[in-house]
Amino acid sequence: MLRLYFLGTGAYDYAKDMDPGRFELNRRRSSALLVDDSILFDCGDFLMNSFSVAGKDPKKVGAVIITHTHRDHFNEKNVTELKAAGAQIVCSQTLKGRYNCLEGARFLLHGQQATVCGYKITALNANHFTCEGEQPLHYLIEKDGSRLFYGLDGGSLRTETGNFLKGAGVDLAVLDGTLGDIDGDYRLFEHNNYAMVRQLASTLKNTGAVKGGFIISHLAPSLHLPHKKTEMLYAEIGVKTAYDGMEITV
Repeated sequence: MLRLYFLGTGAYDYAKDMDPGRFELNRRRSSALLVDDSILFDCGDFLMNSFSVAGKDPKKVGAVIITHTHRDHFNEKNVTELKAAGAQIVCSQTLKGRYNCLEGARFLLHGQQATVCGYKITALNANHFTCEGEQPLHYLIEKDGSRLFYGLDGGSLRTETGNFLKGAGVDLAVLDGTLGDIDGDYRLFEHNNYAMVRQLASTLKNTGAVKGGFIISHLAPSLHLPHKKTEMLYAEIGVKTAYDGMEITV
């Protein structure tokens, strides 16, 4: 089993003046996911405060998995601090030589794997854009028969990633939910809205990519209804809505 703790579930408009003493349901922090207190996906701004609020020890993090270098996912100071405490860094091969804090990292291309802290990590290309030359990544993480797909940021899935996941039987897929029930927005080129999440979840089920459930994270507060209403909306299509401080077991 994998224990997941959502340290943040916001998008680019995450709360920058959040209450430093607690998680707030409708004021989302920058997205970060902690697995078994050991594997950390992304490390954006205010991450260390989120660890404190959650009562988690960042020194227990054995590996930091970086999806891409947008500021809500990547803070060089945080990476440096976690690395100094002993954490391994895993990121895209396309970032090699770009940041001092990534020196000595495990650099991966699509389909390549690394074993860190007893977890098998597979890099998968994401449909997202940061800057010329960088390829953002999604990840498949496996341990003791449990499989988690971490798919944000990104709009739908790239063909090579969807094909890789066919028949994978993932226990839980965490999907990008940046946009709410909004149509015609230019950000759909690299992020999901409600309709896209519905179609993506259905396709992942039909192709055997996911045998378990779905959760959306990376929600832009300015583009969504309040959490409770968003939760009800996505529940209609069998998808759970993450919130800061949410903890589940896969």
